[in-house]
Amino acid sequence: MICNLCGYQNADVLKRVGFCQRCGASLSKLEGTLSPPSLPRTAPPLPYLWGNIQGWIQIVWGIATGLLASVAVSRGLSSFKVRGMLIVSAVLYLFTAIGILRKRIYGLVLVCVCMILTLAMYFQVLFVLPSRSELLPVARTLYWILSFFYYLRRRRDLKPGW
Repeated sequence: MICNLCGYQNADVLKRVGFCQRCGASLSKLEGTLSPPSLPRTAPPLPYLWGNIQGWIQIVWGIATGLLASVAVSRGLSSFKVRGMLIVSAVLYLFTAIGILRKRIYGLVLVCVCMILTLAMYFQVLFVLPSRSELLPVARTLYWILSFFYYLRRRRDLKPGW
């Protein structure tokens, strides 16, 4: 019996088996009765809804932090250290957003960096200023921790490079 898919001449004995010896295509007239799937089925890609939402949130935060830093620089409202931290934060937020929106591995690395910095800030406020517990960035800390685990789970979808 000749396979319709690959043209291989199968032995007549394989007519009873139901699929081609070379490619695995069905030799049955009743498709799917005895044949294995001829091509591996791939699952559709998972939606990237949270990645898109978080990426755009990060862009808004980066721009807002950059504007705050530029106002602080132009008016001399804060110390050099605070202005420097605002500028570095704005750049970090923007690069994280670009990495997240483009589904790149460096986006996961930057999310990890943001999570570590936020945890450090959380514990700094917790131990250095225990009387000011209202300053604890609980929501931001949870945001970065949950984001980190989301991208860690989706790391196979992330591509290397810029």
